[in-house]
Amino acid sequence: MQTGRTYWPGWASQLDRWGIKQIAAAILSTDGPLPLFLAQFAFASQPFLQPGISGVQLSAFEILLEDNDEREAFADFLREEKLR
Repeated sequence: MQTGRTYWPGWASQLDRWGIKQIAAAILSTDGPLPLFLAQFAFASQPFLQPGISGVQLSAFEILLEDNDEREAFADFLREEKLR
């Protein structure tokens, strides 16, 4: 089984294609209820998202959103990807 961090390059690439990578990094860096709300939204949306996204990746994303350290690390990863 892959750890959540192995999905980061793919997630960053997708966010970049959508043109929202830096916005996502800013949202992930915020303290407050927004990241937790997004985690709950992702959980509730699983039945609709699973045809295009694996359940394992969705679970990894939810865990990332609920873990402050992982969330900040992913935000830093997104910002570093901009420099490459």
